[in-house]
Amino acid sequence: MNNFRRRRFFFSWFLALCFLISCSGSTTKPRLDPNAAMAARLRQQGDSEFAKMHWRGWANAVDFYQQALAKRDEPELRQRLFSTYILLSLRETEMLFRDGSWLQKAEELLPQVPVLPCTAYLAIAQKKYYAHPLNPGGFAHQTLELGKYPVPRDTGSDLSHYLYLQFLRLVTTNDTAETYLGEEKEFGKLHGDSNLAIFLRLYTPLEMNEKLAAFPDFAEMVMRRGDWNSTGKKYQAALADYQRAVEIMPVLYKACNAMASICYSLEEYAQALLYYGQTLEIFPLEPTALFGRAICLSELRRYDESDRALREMIEKQTFYHGEANYYLAKNSYYRNRPEETRSYLDLAAAYIPDSPEMNMLSGLLYLGQGQPGQAAGAFRKVLEQQPLMAEAWYSLGQAALQEKKNREARSHLQTAIENFRRELGDFDAKLAAMSREESSDPYRRNYYLKRSLQRAEYARELIGRLTPLQKNIRKPPLPGLRELLAELAASPAGH
Repeated sequence: MNNFRRRRFFFSWFLALCFLISCSGSTTKPRLDPNAAMAARLRQQGDSEFAKMHWRGWANAVDFYQQALAKRDEPELRQRLFSTYILLSLRETEMLFRDGSWLQKAEELLPQVPVLPCTAYLAIAQKKYYAHPLNPGGFAHQTLELGKYPVPRDTGSDLSHYLYLQFLRLVTTNDTAETYLGEEKEFGKLHGDSNLAIFLRLYTPLEMNEKLAAFPDFAEMVMRRGDWNSTGKKYQAALADYQRAVEIMPVLYKACNAMASICYSLEEYAQALLYYGQTLEIFPLEPTALFGRAICLSELRRYDESDRALREMIEKQTFYHGEANYYLAKNSYYRNRPEETRSYLDLAAAYIPDSPEMNMLSGLLYLGQGQPGQAAGAFRKVLEQQPLMAEAWYSLGQAALQEKKNREARSHLQTAIENFRRELGDFDAKLAAMSREESSDPYRRNYYLKRSLQRAEYARELIGRLTPLQKNIRKPPLPGLRELLAELAASPAGH
């Protein structure tokens, strides 16, 4: 009996132990998925960047979204990444940058996102990209048909309204232009403070500064402030803005071109050459930069390099061929290569037959080769375009002297003297105005000093050409010649 009780006790104790073991196993805490947590954090960071609604924010968002998708694939996240690709493509196309990488990424992701509205957004991006002014094929490229995927009008959010505007702009005709303009005004009323309105409204300097205080990496707004400073001749500030814009948005070649344009206008050719080179690093076929690089080299008297750059431009682009051949002729003229000069002038004339600069150079070449009749014809073409150009009248007078048409020469030289005096007065008035400017801009000050030196060089050169006329045409002397020589010898007012 006792043995039976002991066995029963042992069996009961064993069952209780097994029950305890099984219960202890069921109370283990569930493990958290580390990939899901990391994906959520990356998604949140991406959303924060996306919400900035500008290029830099979207570019940052792409990186976060791609990392998040690698951790955890979610349909909503794929759609957000797709939208970001579309916005980056639209913005870069808007800034005239040619790179289809964002568009290609969106096309690859399309099968994994909802058909609507994603297909419609892709159709917009394709049409805008392939309608780019530097794209020779235009709409000939295979694209989705906008008519099959219309974007609904949704003004509830700035993004949906913006994408509807992009669609409407592409389908707008002359008959429906008022509809588009009305919608653009409506966007301004509802979402004028959104960063998506950057190219849809004007900004005061105060508004631009306030925006940049809130969004320091808003490259598009930095670019617009640079434009405002450039217009106001605040060149140092403009160059700083453009440089900052490129640092934020490395594909923004328009800012490089803007810096080059400022420097070229101020005759800072070496610096302009540097900026045109930066543009070509971003966009090797950009026509303005290809041409600008070549003419800067010409102005710097690096003629062989200029020739190579001009020929490269002609080979790569269909733009500015007339102007390129004119500069090839000009480079040859300065190196005393008359046959080459004439050959390039003939090529230039096929593109720009009415160009005053081209016809002036052609006339000077004829005059130097003792062909006054043909020279006179070229100078008259110049005067058809610029009837008050003193140099053209002077050269026409020299052609008449070569042909011994003294009465005609006197008339032309008389007109030249009148226009030289007018041009000199205008030049001196501009110098005087610049000297009165209260500007701390160093580029503006340097330009004033440069122009002052040019005035002195111009006066010496013109005195050397005009002084012999006092001996050659004495009976009667040319009216105004003595006064012009005195004005050239004197310093302009305010110096």
